[in-house]
Amino acid sequence: MAVTAQLSTTRSTSTVLVVSVAAFLASLDLFIVNIAFPDIRKAFGSADLGTMSWILNGYTQERLEVAMADITMLILADHAWFREQFAKLDDLQAQTPANRGALDRVWRPLADKLDVHAYIEEKIFYPQLLKRGTEDPEGETLDAIGDHNEIRDGVRDANAARVGTEPWWAAVGRTRLANDDHMGEEERQGLSDFRRHAPAGLREALGRQYSEFMAQHPTTKGLLIADRDPRSYVEDFEDARQSEPTDHSFGSLGIGSLKGD
Repeated sequence: MAVTAQLSTTRSTSTVLVVSVAAFLASLDLFIVNIAFPDIRKAFGSADLGTMSWILNGYTQERLEVAMADITMLILADHAWFREQFAKLDDLQAQTPANRGALDRVWRPLADKLDVHAYIEEKIFYPQLLKRGTEDPEGETLDAIGDHNEIRDGVRDANAARVGTEPWWAAVGRTRLANDDHMGEEERQGLSDFRRHAPAGLREALGRQYSEFMAQHPTTKGLLIADRDPRSYVEDFEDARQSEPTDHSFGSLGIGSLKGD
């Protein structure tokens, strides 16, 4: 248990570090632009300060959106949020008597987001990893779908139990263990592989779809949450890929509908 806790802490620290570095670089970029602002203003001749402020604000918004649009960064941010929520459950578990209402307020959004997160990853991220990855993307995908099944099973078992009871805590523990294993593997393998081999434009296009989908689905309502056979998932992708016309662009991502099917 001590080793597991240490590994979980290390992974959490690494995730926070990656996200913090990205945010720092984006902030540094904006800082440099502000320093150069007087020279930029000279280049626009008679433009007044109000007009120039619109230019600066537009650049600032664009850079912030680009920094957060990369799907790999969005997935990492979700990982950090998952770890925070499980840590909140740790704090609540230490309280006597148990505050079932507080436990439920943490668990319900966490359970929903775990399921929605897995759903959209299987819709848009893993098909593109299979297409673009070079470091055993098939093995990475098979592991991920298997992990998602374990996470879904844990969430389903916890939702079937009364919050705060021993069966509920046992199911939450299984969910957490499966999710920790999945996040660690995904961060070391799938996300790393995709960052190195998928073009930035594709990562940003996927990130926008990911963000929109997560915003539209704060719960699992309307989504079919069900386990998938990992091997069939990969084979279905390969069958669909063979029937697609050869096109190395990503104007059309070829990921099908994002509706709750």
